[in-house]
Amino acid sequence: GDDGLDGGLDDDQFDFFANRAYGISAGKSQNFKDFELVPHNWLRLTVTPELDEDRESLALDALDLQLHGGQVLALLGANGAGKSTAVGLLLGLLAPDAGEVSVMGGSPHALEVRRQCGVMLQSAGIPERLKVGELLELTRSYYPNPRSVADCVAMAGLEGLLDRRYGKLSGGQQRRVQFAIAICGRPRVLFLDEPTTGLDIEARQKLWQAIRELVAEGSAVLLTTHYLEEAEALADRVAVVDRGRLVAEGSVREIRAHVSQRRV
Repeated sequence: GDDGLDGGLDDDQFDFFANRAYGISAGKSQNFKDFELVPHNWLRLTVTPELDEDRESLALDALDLQLHGGQVLALLGANGAGKSTAVGLLLGLLAPDAGEVSVMGGSPHALEVRRQCGVMLQSAGIPERLKVGELLELTRSYYPNPRSVADCVAMAGLEGLLDRRYGKLSGGQQRRVQFAIAICGRPRVLFLDEPTTGLDIEARQKLWQAIRELVAEGSAVLLTTHYLEEAEALADRVAVVDRGRLVAEGSVREIRAHVSQRRV
């Protein structure tokens, strides 16, 4: 609607939760070409650099991946490999120097695309004075068919925290709030960038279970991680990225055969 509350996030609202809340400048530039996410049950990520590009300057280079609804694709790689850049481009938080970005057949800035995406990035700047319940109610108001607060609380493990101010929570509790915000709009595509960073074992297992529930409902999940065991627990397919390039892709079993350590 005109007020932006019954049709998804408008520009100002999205900027708050994406650019401001996550501290990423929408004007930051990254070198890449033809990064694409194709709609419906066949999602595809494509990066092809120009032949005369300086490869050492590319944040992403020659990346071509597929992601289906009801599946998890894990981008596995060390810090700085290009995983977060991929997510940032798809969300429209990073601007390309060349090429185009499309998500589900449209611009990542389009309202119709945004309302179908959920995102949990590595860091957030959510207002510390707001209570957890207020954050959930505010975010839910942007979507036409949001999850109930009770469902968000149960899936993210927020029992007993609704009346707590965000800034008074522990780091792990804040991560769980961020996950709840990411899923409350019933996203068709969920971007999880290192989602279990800062979580203890119990909280990590609970988040994994919630992700499995979302996948069972038909969501497509793009998960970035540097833990092979996390990819093994969740992913249907794994893509290993190193210095912006795809170096291996396959099932977890196929990838494990090429990786000697559990942490890349």
